[in-house]
Amino acid sequence: MKYREDEILEEVKEYIGSTYDQHYSTTEDGFQVMDMIKQLGIDKDFCQASSNKVIQYGEMVGFDTDMVGPYGYCADISRSFVVDNKFNKEQKKLYSMAKEQIDYNSKLIKNGMAFEEFVEKCWVLPQEYYPNRYSVMVHGIGLCDEWPAIRYPDDGGERTGVFKKNMTITVESYIGKVKGKEGVKLEQQYLVGENGLELMSHHPLEDIK
Repeated sequence: MKYREDEILEEVKEYIGSTYDQHYSTTEDGFQVMDMIKQLGIDKDFCQASSNKVIQYGEMVGFDTDMVGPYGYCADISRSFVVDNKFNKEQKKLYSMAKEQIDYNSKLIKNGMAFEEFVEKCWVLPQEYYPNRYSVMVHGIGLCDEWPAIRYPDDGGERTGVFKKNMTITVESYIGKVKGKEGVKLEQQYLVGENGLELMSHHPLEDIK
């Protein structure tokens, strides 16, 4: 065949199979969150976050894109906004902490740095927010969310590899308490360069004073 479609599809299937136990895995045997939801028979309405609620001024709204565009390129950023852009004291605190975590962890990552070293040196999430932490601090990005899935120190995840030049990754943060009124989700996408990270997501974060 001119374009080797069958051979390429087999390569893709093999790759997907080899990374199946990464980002959304919940158990050591690679069992997926969606597997469980389908077996429970509740997948029909899963991830249907829309409702008839009207967003009010002063409320916080967040989104995580996971957007697959032309040629399968995945753009994965997260942003949180306040309607009318007037942050109250608590919203400013949450946003500033999430931004601090993103900035700290992204500056820490260098070409050749071991994942294990990153986990040891990463920004320390305050204990009051730790129970509601996000599933990963860093993950690979390509055609979708990919290897590596680098989790918080107590959560396992990938520890054996190293960051290498030309890897594309996202650095994430969620700051919010269990049963808290609001939380802030931020995520930036980067290219690993020779001497640090190059920002790929250019929609600016909020300038919180």
